[in-house]
Amino acid sequence: MKKKLGLLLSVLLVVPIILTGCGRDGKKLLEEAMQNTSDIKSQKIDFILSCEMEQSGISTSPRLDFSLSSDQDSAHLNFSMDSLLSSLLFQSFTPVSEDLYIQNDQGTATIYAKDAQGSGYIKTTMPANDLGLDGLMKVDDFSVQASGFAALANISKSIKVIGTEEVNGVKCDVVNVTLDFEKISSFSDTLGKNLDDQQKILLNVFSECIDFKFYIGQDDVRIYSIRIGINNKLVSMLNQLFKQQGDSSINIKDMQIEGGYTVDYQNELEELPTNVQNAEALSNEDFESRCSLFQMMEQGTPTYDDYLPDDIYEDTDGFWEDDSLDADNYYDDYMGS
Repeated sequence: MKKKLGLLLSVLLVVPIILTGCGRDGKKLLEEAMQNTSDIKSQKIDFILSCEMEQSGISTSPRLDFSLSSDQDSAHLNFSMDSLLSSLLFQSFTPVSEDLYIQNDQGTATIYAKDAQGSGYIKTTMPANDLGLDGLMKVDDFSVQASGFAALANISKSIKVIGTEEVNGVKCDVVNVTLDFEKISSFSDTLGKNLDDQQKILLNVFSECIDFKFYIGQDDVRIYSIRIGINNKLVSMLNQLFKQQGDSSINIKDMQIEGGYTVDYQNELEELPTNVQNAEALSNEDFESRCSLFQMMEQGTPTYDDYLPDDIYEDTDGFWEDDSLDADNYYDDYMGS
């Protein structure tokens, strides 16, 4: 069980966090916030994937939500997906909603999870060192040095305040950063990493489709959250691409792919819910056999080829070898801009 938990937590920790009122100067505001250093009480990593689409007149809306919250002594993993994704990934046609809690008390970790054999929770204990919790529960100061801002500014097309939102009850200015294809390409050339035409096409497209948002407290000019996600340009680009490839049966109505890192400077995680505190204590071996999350992982993941049409791989090379595609004009050709 140590290996399963260790592997699960290791994967969850490998999350790329890029730290490199309207009318306010977004560039100056972000530069000031990046140089502030503050101790934090808790942190949260989250990821959302959802898509609303029609294929041959049939509507589907798959969705996946994931979050991992932690403070100095505890962690909470929440993982959920709808029945469509559950059937593809775990061969189960029921929606998935899993919670895993970890409490660290003087080197002893208590793990809580849903019971696969009932409606309650189960728990077990083991040495915290066996789980490698140092990285998971490390809560330190949160800061981004001026060099990180300079690197980001050098590859950005615009840095501006686009509105205000609340993060954990704190009113924040939202600073949106849009990347610049030409600057990224030039920067890569400077580093001696010349991009080929295919890489330039992808970079050009996705630099227009990805937004970086920084949520900066209006009163204290500290970063409360960093979010990276796609914008509506990607939806338009994909629909145009389907049409260009002769497939008009697919229509994407909406898509959300977004991840973020959020900190709380005041509060640690809330106490365990009562039903979790009342979990049944088990040995490590029994916990492993009854843990709902582990049981789901044991079901395995079918291969993609089981679900894709036979001709899915045909003509993909021809797409990239099309002489009409030019790295500099690809975005204009397919987006109509």
